[in-house]
Amino acid sequence: MGGMDGPARLLADPAVAYVGRLGPLYRLMVTNLLLTIVTLGIFRFWARTRLRQFLWAHTTLGGEAFEYTGTGGELLRGFLRALVVVLPVGLVAAAGQLLLPGEAAPIVSLVLYLLLGFLALVGSFAAQRYQLRRSTWRGIRFGMDGSPFAYGRAMAWRWALTPFTLFLMLPWVAAAGLSRTLGQARFGTMRFSFVGEGGTLFPWMILAVGAFWLALLPGMALAGGLIWAAFATLFQARPGQPPDAALGFAIVAGMLALFAVLAFAFAIGGAVYRAATLRFTYEHIRLGPMRFGFAHSVGRTALFLIANALLVLLSLGLLLPFALHRRMQFLAAGVRLAGAIDLAQVAQGAAGERHGEGLADALGLDAGPI
Repeated sequence: MGGMDGPARLLADPAVAYVGRLGPLYRLMVTNLLLTIVTLGIFRFWARTRLRQFLWAHTTLGGEAFEYTGTGGELLRGFLRALVVVLPVGLVAAAGQLLLPGEAAPIVSLVLYLLLGFLALVGSFAAQRYQLRRSTWRGIRFGMDGSPFAYGRAMAWRWALTPFTLFLMLPWVAAAGLSRTLGQARFGTMRFSFVGEGGTLFPWMILAVGAFWLALLPGMALAGGLIWAAFATLFQARPGQPPDAALGFAIVAGMLALFAVLAFAFAIGGAVYRAATLRFTYEHIRLGPMRFGFAHSVGRTALFLIANALLVLLSLGLLLPFALHRRMQFLAAGVRLAGAIDLAQVAQGAAGERHGEGLADALGLDAGPI
């Protein structure tokens, strides 16, 4: 840092860009998949590391790329450490179902599953902290303060109460989680902050619920009509006469239509809420005096999320690299930064622990960008 000239130390209104190309990303992901299959899943820790290294190296801020310094060995060690905790809990839960009296088994299982839920919260925080501590820009490490267990305690009661509020508490849970993760992040010794409140996100949740019902009700009417027609055919059949051959088809078609409409409605409502949460997140992040923003509207972001999901679903996963490539381009084009920071005032941060996101990995959680 000391070798930089004066203007290079001032970071003012920098642009974010993703400069990766689809061909190399496809080759990397296909190679990762084949090596993971050949090694019976063991290579997945190195596959994830190689993918992060590629994406970080092709994402630039102010024309300079990020770097991911994590290793597959760290992820493997973290996973093995987590198994020491997760496996006994799972085994006790299974044994309780088999050995305990009928009245006690559900209670013991509930307690153990609640413990797994708490561990999931702890693991998600630890995974995000690990990814930040293994990310650098201009040689300066990112980081995150705070304790995973303190995060778990702070978030567990919020998630426990959420179902009793008919999930209307979700925006405040999201804001609390962001405040305790991004709000405790650092770039070197310069701190991030998160200033968003759940009330800002709440109207978008109501809109997402409205979008869900708007998509669901016409589909339910169609599916109900098919099922009603099927039973009407059944009731009109004379005794001893088999019902029309279309009966079975109508019942199956009605049930499939009902399932498809329900899934579609969840996808529409979920995409709206996820898009609003993404925009809400970026618009309330600060890094010292620098403010973040997001250029894409909630509607455009929701349509993008739906289209990307359909690309993966309809191609049976073959277009996953293309969907990831589009996602990186979309996010980079949307992120905005305004303000300036003096990099001469930023010192190197601590390296942190040398093991990866074990609990999150062992529990199958999506606990970070990649």
